[in-house]
Amino acid sequence: MIRYVFTVTCVEASLSILLDFDKLPKLGQEGGVLTPMSALGDVFVDRLERTGRFEQHSEIVVDAKGANKKTV
Repeated sequence: MIRYVFTVTCVEASLSILLDFDKLPKLGQEGGVLTPMSALGDVFVDRLERTGRFEQHSEIVVDAKGANKKTV
């Protein structure tokens, strides 16, 4: 099962570049040594979610005083 998930991740990353190049972040279009998120951005996340095997969740956590906002 883990091999399949890894394969899907690699295929979707490749398809993000091949099929949705114009939707990639500017940094991703320019190339270089980048993290998957900085290179592929939301295009990659959207493609992974559409497979039905991945789900993304994020939220902003704020302390009682409203300071120290962090994304988790």
